[in-house]
Amino acid sequence: MINGSLCGAVEGLREMGHELGIDGIYGSLHGVEGILDQDFIDLTDYPLDRLAVVGMTPSSALGTTRYELFEKGKGVKEEDVEKAIGVLKAHEIGWIFTIGGGDSSETAQILSEGARNRSYLLGLVHVPKTIDNDLLRTDHCPGYGSASNFVINYLTGTYFDARSMGKTIDLNVIMGRNAGWLTSSAAWCRKRGYNPLIVTPENPMELEQFIEAVKQAYIDGGRVLQVAVSEGARDSGGEWARQLSERAGFAGREDSIGRLVLSDIPLANMLASMIKGATGARVVADTLGYGQRSFLSACSPVDMGEARQVGIEGVRYASRGTSGVMVTIERQPGEGYSVGYGTAPLSEVAVPGKKLIKTVPPEFFDTSGQPNGAFVDWLDPLVGDIQQTGRLDDAPRVPKIVLD
Repeated sequence: MINGSLCGAVEGLREMGHELGIDGIYGSLHGVEGILDQDFIDLTDYPLDRLAVVGMTPSSALGTTRYELFEKGKGVKEEDVEKAIGVLKAHEIGWIFTIGGGDSSETAQILSEGARNRSYLLGLVHVPKTIDNDLLRTDHCPGYGSASNFVINYLTGTYFDARSMGKTIDLNVIMGRNAGWLTSSAAWCRKRGYNPLIVTPENPMELEQFIEAVKQAYIDGGRVLQVAVSEGARDSGGEWARQLSERAGFAGREDSIGRLVLSDIPLANMLASMIKGATGARVVADTLGYGQRSFLSACSPVDMGEARQVGIEGVRYASRGTSGVMVTIERQPGEGYSVGYGTAPLSEVAVPGKKLIKTVPPEFFDTSGQPNGAFVDWLDPLVGDIQQTGRLDDAPRVPKIVLD
């Protein structure tokens, strides 16, 4: 969906850019690294028909970055900010439209403040996009609906595969370090006639308690069970991934702010070993991986439309003189699904050095910590159509003839 927002922003700039005095449109390759390296491409006259195809392509056409303008223990990298502002001045860039999640919004906030502190007139609007859905002040983020569509389709398929084998536990680890939005989408699968066990960071669970819950749910499910676990699942001792990797003597990498790189940890396999020992069941363990954010056919039409529109709205708000904000999606009250668009100050979305996270609110969980019907109702319009499934449970049994 990130390319849909890029296309929306380019379309908006071609239509409204003259109101901002803009006569050229550049794309910065690999985010802020592109600014620091003066690595730009010119999109001013890029053919709209080719741009439209880019808009339907997963993963950032401009490239991504993990480089941050804030360093743990040291603060804002002022030399980088100084260099970035110098590059923007040299290229006479007066507006920046950033697209992304928490790290991107933090970079946007640092650049906005850096320009202000240096008396450089820089307009900046952040366009939200993250499958984690964890940005504050917006009902949801572009990318989340399609990622949920992928998760739901994937889990539905693997559940029915497990059901066909019997005596099987289908264990899936899903993206989400501090917020369980994507893992919670597994609750939608109840619409397909089964009840997955879901573990999110919002509801810490001791590992021993988790194993007991799996054992009971496995029996309740007729010895077939699906389990969806957030990669950031935790208990009183911290993240399961860190605890289990330390027990196994596995030293994982840490990112720039000291967090364990969860994609390095084979959490699914570690949990599967524990579950198999406790239940005796066949355990099929999967980590859903990058397909959650890049699977080509898992595109929700609502998500695609909103991704493009937030890009357009970002330019629209800029044309009104609005800067230092993030575009927000605002769900409208009443029957049916509709949204409006607004803005929130970047300072309420990103604080350098502090990872602001919107977690799944308590009202979306039942008393046992499982995502409830209210959450499924909230999610449903975002994911698009999901293929129907059927069973033969209602087919009559043929009486046995040959007797022992």
